[in-house]
Amino acid sequence: MKRYEEKNYYAVDPVLLLCQQPGRGLEWTDEIFAGAGDLWKEAQEYGLNSGFSCSAMASNRAIGILSIASRLASKTQHLHTELEVKLHFLAELSLRALQRFSDDALMVLKNDFSQRELEILKWTAEGKTSAEISLILAISQHTVNFHQKNMQKRFNVSNKTQIACYAAAIGLI
Repeated sequence: MKRYEEKNYYAVDPVLLLCQQPGRGLEWTDEIFAGAGDLWKEAQEYGLNSGFSCSAMASNRAIGILSIASRLASKTQHLHTELEVKLHFLAELSLRALQRFSDDALMVLKNDFSQRELEILKWTAEGKTSAEISLILAISQHTVNFHQKNMQKRFNVSNKTQIACYAAAIGLI
């Protein structure tokens, strides 16, 4: 982990990029790691010659990725679907356990929203467009979009409708 952080492999690790969809299984191959610089070469030097990762989503929208690795060459090609299902199940169980223990790794959504963000959330939930919200709040449309994009990241969602749905579901609005 120390080496991983020193080399900033977070920025190039294809597992982090490709496992953003919950339930997605990914076998580690030369092709997957082709654009990851020295990451795959160094992993193999440390004895990680094959692996498989799968992601799951916790109830607070945090995504967890569970990986298994081996010194041995991969023999999972014919077991890909079975391994994906089993690893996804284990990832979900792990996330539930971490939530029960209130592990900091799952505390991605903090309720420290600014007053402006809460106002934008409220109007978004009412179905207002960015242009309408900007007129109502007397701010630029760019500012509204900026806050909505930030909230999308915090809620780990892909659009502003989902922001409003999750904000309502957790009692923010």
